[in-house]
Amino acid sequence: MANGIIPTPNLEQDRQHLNHFHTFRHHRTGVLVWGLVLPAYLPPIAGAVLAFIFDWRLSGVAELIAGTAVLAGFLFALMIFVFQLRLQITHDPRVQERLNLPRLVDELFQNVLYSALVSLAFTLAVVVSTVTAPLPAVGPIRLELWPSMIVVALGAHLIGLLYVVIQRTQAAYRELTTDTVE
Repeated sequence: MANGIIPTPNLEQDRQHLNHFHTFRHHRTGVLVWGLVLPAYLPPIAGAVLAFIFDWRLSGVAELIAGTAVLAGFLFALMIFVFQLRLQITHDPRVQERLNLPRLVDELFQNVLYSALVSLAFTLAVVVSTVTAPLPAVGPIRLELWPSMIVVALGAHLIGLLYVVIQRTQAAYRELTTDTVE
């Protein structure tokens, strides 16, 4: 019982899919799926380390701000679409026999939601880094090393997350088009 009064039989099972990080675990075994974890979390670490080693200081950040703001908007729209898709498939009798499809759509929603949040964090990091950067006498604004490292890490993380979203979408589509029912 969740609240001591009303029984909630599937609450714990349903909560498993409410967490972005849980989507990196296999739905049956609970083992980490490294093919999704590594592309999402290794590039940010590697990017930040490379930025530090090679002393990368980003410039031309206006284009980064514009691009990531548009990407954040697209991800937000995709999040709303996946939410509506989940509502539609809940009562679709063709989907009821495909046990994995609703789970994959739930995981896709969590991945898109987290990607949209990272995209907004990335945009905010670029804006704050640009505003606090010293103004050069001539030429474009160049970010300092630590803000550049943060921006590179968030950008690499976002690209890795987009890969995860594409993989999750591909898995859902494969489940939808497969003739066999698990």
